[in-house]
Amino acid sequence: MLATKRDEARFNQLGHMLSEYISPMVFELADIEDLYNSVQIMHNGRIPYRFVSHRKLREGLRVLKQQLKLHHSDLVYDLVPYRQPEG
Repeated sequence: MLATKRDEARFNQLGHMLSEYISPMVFELADIEDLYNSVQIMHNGRIPYRFVSHRKLREGLRVLKQQLKLHHSDLVYDLVPYRQPEG
């Protein structure tokens, strides 16, 4: 009986870790991959198939710039300045 309670506690802990940490990380990585792919498509002169809001694009580019400075200072942040569409 003690082993089953221990197993149940481990299972509950694993479920908590999955819902609180791992699942959000997977979704965040998917968003980062979508942003990367969209930037690559724009770099090739085409409109990305997936549109993102201006706010999300600016935030993503800001985070990308910070991460490059922090972890890869030898890399160059060379994106065409992006302006919010008028209207």
